[in-house]
Amino acid sequence: MLRGLLLVAVLLSFVAFGARLSSAASPGLNGRIVFEHIGESGGAQIYSMTSRGTKRHLLTRARGASGRSPFYSPGGRRIVFVRAFKESDLWLIGSDGSHKRQLTRTRTTDEADPSWSPDRKEIVFAVTRPAAQRGIWVLGADGGQRRQLTSGADGDPSWSPDGSEIAFDRYDAGTQTFGIFVVQTSGGPRCASPAIPAYRTSNRTGPRTGAGSPLHQRPA
Repeated sequence: MLRGLLLVAVLLSFVAFGARLSSAASPGLNGRIVFEHIGESGGAQIYSMTSRGTKRHLLTRARGASGRSPFYSPGGRRIVFVRAFKESDLWLIGSDGSHKRQLTRTRTTDEADPSWSPDRKEIVFAVTRPAAQRGIWVLGADGGQRRQLTSGADGDPSWSPDGSEIAFDRYDAGTQTFGIFVVQTSGGPRCASPAIPAYRTSNRTGPRTGAGSPLHQRPA
């Protein structure tokens, strides 16, 4: 929720871990922030901490694999994240690091940017590889009922508060800009949001609709 606005979490992460690279993700109702941190080994792992930057917990310990893009469930009890090794799959883990479970097994497909639906029943995510499957996808929180909503260079999906729509960004290689789009969760034509102009950036910050916030974009 509002990943692009969580600059305070980024700053806290840098303070806590020095010069190593950290990326903020989402706050939970449990009062903690979950994020990825790239350490000296070069691999990213998932951590959580309080909004004050204290009580840091390492949640993943995957040798040779990286943990990316963590996102709390609406209740704050579970986290969906991307585990990247030879390919990128979705995994679930408890907020305390327990009950880790692989959600998808796609040997030729890379998945990214997962986000929970408001009712906790589904997870939206982007497929970045192969080109024929690129777009926004949704699957059940139990790993079932996988379906494709869009096709193209789409990413950073986020649910509307009522769960009826998903906002995402699309890259236009011709103009080298990102545009903000909205699609019904049941699928259908993409509708460009008239309030959000296309923008050019080298550090993508995607749309967020969580917590009732309006769609937004922020140039680099």
